[in-house]
Amino acid sequence: MTDSGETNVLYVVLDACRRDATRRAMDTFADLAASNLTFERAVTPASWSLPAHVSMLTGADPSEHVRYSRSDHSVGRLDLVEGFRQRGFTTWGVSANIFASQHYDFDASFDEFHYTNGIDREHADGLDASNALGEHGATPRGYARVLRAAATHENPSESLVNVARATVGRAVSHWEPLRRVPHPWFTNGGRFGYSYDAADNTDRVVSLLERAAADDAPFFGFVNYMDLHSPYRPPEAYLPEGLSRSAADRLNREYVLPWSFHAANERGDVDEATIEAIRALYYAEARSIDEQLGRLRATLDRLGLLENTLLVVTADHGENLGERTWRGGRTMGHEATTSDAVLEVPLLLAHPALDGRSVPDRVTLADLPTLLTDDLDTVLASGGRDLGTFTDREVVPSASPAHESTQHYDEFDAVPRELLATAIEHHTTVAFQGEWKVEARSDGHRLATCGGERRPYEDAPEAARRSCEQRLAAFEGGEGPTVDLGGDVEQSLRDLGYL
Repeated sequence: MTDSGETNVLYVVLDACRRDATRRAMDTFADLAASNLTFERAVTPASWSLPAHVSMLTGADPSEHVRYSRSDHSVGRLDLVEGFRQRGFTTWGVSANIFASQHYDFDASFDEFHYTNGIDREHADGLDASNALGEHGATPRGYARVLRAAATHENPSESLVNVARATVGRAVSHWEPLRRVPHPWFTNGGRFGYSYDAADNTDRVVSLLERAAADDAPFFGFVNYMDLHSPYRPPEAYLPEGLSRSAADRLNREYVLPWSFHAANERGDVDEATIEAIRALYYAEARSIDEQLGRLRATLDRLGLLENTLLVVTADHGENLGERTWRGGRTMGHEATTSDAVLEVPLLLAHPALDGRSVPDRVTLADLPTLLTDDLDTVLASGGRDLGTFTDREVVPSASPAHESTQHYDEFDAVPRELLATAIEHHTTVAFQGEWKVEARSDGHRLATCGGERRPYEDAPEAARRSCEQRLAAFEGGEGPTVDLGGDVEQSLRDLGYL
């Protein structure tokens, strides 16, 4: 049990969770919200995972940290995590998102980090062989080091099995004929084609929490769950009534991934029944991930950590589920979009000292680092009535940074090139002020709405327009550090619909 007097922080990201999902399908979240602090108008700093996660854990705007290229940008140091480490906290992360993993140098600030969506583990209590191979390299020398680490691990037999599993997984990902071998290791058929399972994700977190309960040091834990990210493949028990697994797989294959949806839409091959079925799959995922949130809460309670742990539950972005754009067309996922369904996300702060209330002020997740460090004592002492500077912004920014994956042009030639360009080439900045929402894109596009109604851009508040224009100029001049990415990363991005 920690006895430092510091408040532990467990920061949970439900990847791609729409704000309405927490009300429609998540009983544990709703139960926590009833007696804790929730925010009605929280905004993500960016519309997709890589820049959003970096902003959430550094406090920097995407135009400042410039980590948004899918092909080569290194995340590097994360100010929030570094700050906790410097204060004597044990820091660890468990993530199923490839952008929030060792592949993008996201782990650098953590004492311990586990990527749970790799081609890897048969045994959770053995060596994380996939991560070890990523660290040492899949070369003869790298394998020798990994085998040595497995043999000297506290669970050597399980670790050696994991090395074998990771080796087979890498081979399968690069040589398709191996997938016909009639053995589960060779099917490459897990979540996103890899080994992620939400329950296993939670098992890893539970193990770390049990260790934290026996330690005197406070902890900062970061967790990412990918269940609500497309493709939508809820566990069998959560499949919507009347929808078979094969029908769900067909929906995922033909309609759910954003560019597949746009291509189908261009063909006139999307009807309301298809969209409703996709929505049912998505909310089934929400119900299933709520079960894992309940397990986390129960574990904190069982270990005596609940009284001194701040539980943060949020999302890096939301999802479109057939919403209409300002152009009148329909859209799916979070590619090339700045819709409210994507930019407005759930945010819950749970701690016994907090009163149950909903905060109406618009806030940005980029201000969470300050709230969780400089202002946390004030927030808890006031029961959440005093939020420091968290609700002080006149203008709340967001953005959709270009990801620079130019191969999309060849792979999705059925999608209009100008639509692809909004994700690949053109940065879009967004500013919320009162009921106004202002957008500026690097191809000259400008848009303003007030209360959901389109208005002339020039009529929008000057502060909102200035925020968009200044950050857009910064994007166009920004360039960040790079890191080489291997073939496994490309395959994972492809499975997630990014490539």
